[in-house]
Amino acid sequence: MKGIGPFLILIALAAGCRGPAPAARAAGPRGGSAEALMRGVRVRQVVKGRLALELRAEEAWHSRGSGWITARGVRAEYHPLGRKIVRLRTGSARYDLGAQRLDAAGAVRVESEGGVLDAAGLVWDGRKGRLTSEGPVRMVRGANVLTGEGLEADPSLDQVAIRDHVRILARNPEELKPLVDGAEAQ
Repeated sequence: MKGIGPFLILIALAAGCRGPAPAARAAGPRGGSAEALMRGVRVRQVVKGRLALELRAEEAWHSRGSGWITARGVRAEYHPLGRKIVRLRTGSARYDLGAQRLDAAGAVRVESEGGVLDAAGLVWDGRKGRLTSEGPVRMVRGANVLTGEGLEADPSLDQVAIRDHVRILARNPEELKPLVDGAEAQ
């Protein structure tokens, strides 16, 4: 999410809002008051003439004066310069505008050329360009599977480190080195 800031989210709000829904004013997500409810949200961020991000959500909420947006049914495609697309899918997410931080909750899946990551929850720090998770994770690269708890990785899943309870199922020894490199004990 590097480079995504308040400007992108404000464009999404302006483009996707048809005015605050009465129900949204009364009951936003997590009990808060949502002043902007959007359905079928689609946001595209173009940087220097190049598509950098495409984000879709079934629903999204935003509250005037707050620094966050919450969404349900989130699918995102990141188009990093010189690399393959990275896809993220989650049931719900909360984005902190100022911190450029996406907190994805529930079942989260990240797919890239580097593999597939499944996590119970995930934080995507746009400023640092890092993914982190405190809970259980499962990383699949080729025929090999790496599981454990606690993760730090780059968004393309080329560099992955899992902290605790690391297990590696090596079905293809030729693909084992990237998994072992990512499983360094801390």
